[in-house]
Amino acid sequence: MEHIRPQSPENEVYTEDFAQNYLQIAGNLALLTQSQNSKFGNKSFERKKELFQDTALSSYTEIREKSEWTEIEIAERHRRISDFAKRYFDTTDL
Repeated sequence: MEHIRPQSPENEVYTEDFAQNYLQIAGNLALLTQSQNSKFGNKSFERKKELFQDTALSSYTEIREKSEWTEIEIAERHRRISDFAKRYFDTTDL
């Protein structure tokens, strides 16, 4: 798992709200191979956006196309992931 906005940014201090409500949710996480994950490291969103150009998964197009990665983008992506999971893993009959 890779944090799109890094867990410990070098030149930024997150608000308590961001750290508690956005940093660890699915909208700010990306599945990568171990070698890709180590390449991404704790880099800024701007640098990670460039690195996502080298990933083969088309689902990361939305990240590559963004000029910023704020609470809005994270929440929107989180909602799309959650909606997909709810539809795909329908548990109403369990």
